[in-house]
Amino acid sequence: MANRRSVELIALLLSGILLAFVVNQLTLPPWLADVPDWFWWVLSISLAIFLFWLQGLGQTAPAEATTPREVLLKQVDREVTQRLAESLHNEVLIQLGKQFDPTQVAPAIWQKEVHIPTPSNNRTYGSNESIADIFTHSEIDGRLLLLGNPGCGKTTTLVKLAEALVNQALANNTTPMPVLLNLSSWQPKQSLVEWMVGDLNLKYGVSRATGQRWLKDRALLPLLDGLDEVAPSHQDACAQAINAYLNGEQQPLKVVVCCRAEDYTRFETQLALNASLRILPLSGSMVQQYLQDVGQIELWEGVRHSPELYELVRAPLFLSMMVLAAKHLSLDRWQQCKTDADRRRFLFEAYLTKALQPDAESRFYGKHWWQPKSPPSVGQAEAWLRWLATQLEQRERTEFYIETLQPNYLDKAEHWKYRLSFGLIGGLSFGLVGGLIYGLIGGLIYGLDKIVPVEAIQISMSRFTRRKILESLRQLLIYGLIGGLIYGLIGGLIYGLVYGLIYGLIYGLIYGLSFGLVYWLKADVLNKTQPNQGIWNSFRNLWTVAIMVYPAGVTLCALLLILDANFTPGETVSETFFLNSLIYGIRMTICIGIIFGGGLACIQHASLRFVLWKQEVVPWNYARFLQYMVEQRVMQQVGGGFRFLHDLLHKHLAEGEF
Repeated sequence: MANRRSVELIALLLSGILLAFVVNQLTLPPWLADVPDWFWWVLSISLAIFLFWLQGLGQTAPAEATTPREVLLKQVDREVTQRLAESLHNEVLIQLGKQFDPTQVAPAIWQKEVHIPTPSNNRTYGSNESIADIFTHSEIDGRLLLLGNPGCGKTTTLVKLAEALVNQALANNTTPMPVLLNLSSWQPKQSLVEWMVGDLNLKYGVSRATGQRWLKDRALLPLLDGLDEVAPSHQDACAQAINAYLNGEQQPLKVVVCCRAEDYTRFETQLALNASLRILPLSGSMVQQYLQDVGQIELWEGVRHSPELYELVRAPLFLSMMVLAAKHLSLDRWQQCKTDADRRRFLFEAYLTKALQPDAESRFYGKHWWQPKSPPSVGQAEAWLRWLATQLEQRERTEFYIETLQPNYLDKAEHWKYRLSFGLIGGLSFGLVGGLIYGLIGGLIYGLDKIVPVEAIQISMSRFTRRKILESLRQLLIYGLIGGLIYGLIGGLIYGLVYGLIYGLIYGLIYGLSFGLVYWLKADVLNKTQPNQGIWNSFRNLWTVAIMVYPAGVTLCALLLILDANFTPGETVSETFFLNSLIYGIRMTICIGIIFGGGLACIQHASLRFVLWKQEVVPWNYARFLQYMVEQRVMQQVGGGFRFLHDLLHKHLAEGEF
């Protein structure tokens, strides 16, 4: 493939050189006779490179040719691997016990017709039976509710189930694709299908049309975590929305919902699932054996005589935190805590004190010349984490993507700084004094309070995509013709009418091509793997759009210069004219790339990040800090996003009690 492309490039370059040579030998019209030779050489070679790049849009190397299904499954597989590797539960190498509790679910409407057997009461599974094996039992039939106490391993169990399901889906194309979604962002009066379409788009980069089609075709297996993380006043309404989905036209073949047991018992609505499975706490012997294995048997002596602490550390999360924070944990003071909330809070404080200590061995600081010499201090890291936790809590989200930062993260009193920053950076990006002035005015007045990255352009053209781009071109060319006629009629001269038509046609071509690129060259599923990928994709797409419209932009600039200079046939054209056409063409196409290709989102994001950094609520390099927090086991990376290690730790930081 690479050799073929190399031959194509050489052939096109030779064709461009030959074209330039032939043009220089021709007898050109008088008004082109004085065009310098170098202009034709530059134009021909640029055209050859452009055609080579354009031809490559429709070609993809066989090794990289992946279907939307494969892209999604690879993302889920990568997420599962990351989350299991970064989970504190891996510190406790104990298989969790599981117990059926059929009283927690209500039969589905259709269940009465197919007579699915009800699981027997209080059936307990041993540690040797995995969640993947249990999920295949006939009494569950792919519809399961996972319950448990805080920190008991519900989410980890769900992720382990996702690991088995994604392997099955990779091996069998007819198997539904598992997706891990967190219900915390669900809003009232929103159907579960609508919410899932939006969350699939944010988390996995699945286009809304593709998400709707997959849900309609029952091609997805939703693994819904965090029902207890929905706002308390909306939890029962969310349960009703889940039931409406389970009993509706788009009901899934299989589904799993995860919730804390104490929250679920307060719901008025029981979920229409086939069975519930409760994750059991660790036994005393398991806790003792684990502490002995890790050389912390003295901790066992400290907690076994305190019923409250003993009950707390039977949860794998708290047991792991206790071991990791042992040097910063005073057992005497811990035992003096009066409530479970106080005990958890005391443990979180000890754990964070340990985790936020600057780590000289970190691979994100001091290893290379471009990295800061040392990690942030405990106070800096704590302030940044607390601000992030508070923002996520206010927006009822558990996962954070850097590209989703919006101006409403600022206090209202600080918005003028963002608008001023946007005006300055935007004006400088357009590159003229006039652009700076207008950018300042526009930024101060409007500020563009919604940042929308343009990250969905894919370098491939299906037949449908090509047809839609041509439709956009045709429509915009019609508008361009109408605008050109108006322009010419207002001028009142025949040359004004002719040039107005030409002007309108080329403008229609440019904007039609730009519109078509942004709205129709969209990937069905984006492979979201890197932090802030949405903004980096927008920056790349800025140049994609600019390159695509550059030939038309140069032509338009040349015509505009002719109109402004009032050239007549036979008049000599200077070399400066053609050089200005190339320069103005570059500037115009970059401006179009900024407007249509994602550059505007980049400017907005840079402006917002600068203001937040000056407020000292975020670090300069946000991705590096968040990855450092993953390394320190305060956060987990989920593809291109991040989440706190546990929802309880997230809420602890949001309360600002560290």
